[in-house]
Amino acid sequence: MSDSSHLSPLPLPLPSPARYFPVSAQPLVMEAGFSPLGTDFGNGARDALLFQRDHECARYHEAKEEVGVERHWAYVRTQEHRALHARALRWLVNTQARELNITPSPSLQNTLEGLERGVEPTDRELKSAYHELALNAQEDLALLAEAPR
Repeated sequence: MSDSSHLSPLPLPLPSPARYFPVSAQPLVMEAGFSPLGTDFGNGARDALLFQRDHECARYHEAKEEVGVERHWAYVRTQEHRALHARALRWLVNTQARELNITPSPSLQNTLEGLERGVEPTDRELKSAYHELALNAQEDLALLAEAPR
């Protein structure tokens, strides 16, 4: 089990599950692609958030804890990769702080600050940073970067 003392307590009772498609009397129309952030799916103000939590969040959190740090994968070979991870981690930390009122652990903060200075983290440090942030999200996280042309 990981140390979750830095996580903000989940509000009780938790709100109902998030809905990701609007239900209407109109015929169903399937469209490829993503919906713009803030699209009204019937979740109120939560539709404007990137990290939504509902009453099933604790169940997802437990399942993610069972996965463990070792199952995460992070590819770092160049300074460009370190910079990409630094940008992604900073964005995740800032967004979760704003939306979920979560403060990163000292370990994650040290890893992030090192990356921002160009210091290569150990494999375990980087995986632990992503694992901590993934535990805060009900959704799965994936970082994808386009290969240079």
